[in-house]
Amino acid sequence: MSEENSAPAQTAAVDSAQESVEAPAEPGNGFEPITSQAQLNKVLNARLARERAKFSDYAELKERVAGWDKLVERAETAEARLSAVEHENQVRAWRAAAASEYGVPADALRGDTEEELVAHAKQLSELIQTPAAEPARVVVTGAAEPQNMALNSDGIAEAFRKALGL
Repeated sequence: MSEENSAPAQTAAVDSAQESVEAPAEPGNGFEPITSQAQLNKVLNARLARERAKFSDYAELKERVAGWDKLVERAETAEARLSAVEHENQVRAWRAAAASEYGVPADALRGDTEEELVAHAKQLSELIQTPAAEPARVVVTGAAEPQNMALNSDGIAEAFRKALGL
């Protein structure tokens, strides 16, 4: 039903537009028909000038947008740097807390998360507290006196052979 009502309205609008275009010029309505190419060019140039005036500040706006893009890029870079610095400070705080809790040097800890740092601190703490096994000692008996040793190490080799019973 709405389609039926809108169709006659559209037809009436098109008919009235055609009548106004086709209507002869009357002295009272202010319309003068274009009769020469010069008049057409004058009307078109006036219309083009009005349209160009709408976009006269386009170059300035384009420069502003380019400047805005640079500012946005700088802001994103600054935010990334700030985020990195905040993360480094947080890791430094976690490192100090883990070092003081487990009694290990903070510089020896490795990791980027609190869990990694605590696990590494615990591991280092266990290694530091566990006494190392004493290395095996070799006792040489009956070694040659230092004045009898040759400079080419033949004396040392001979002393080892005697000490080991070879």
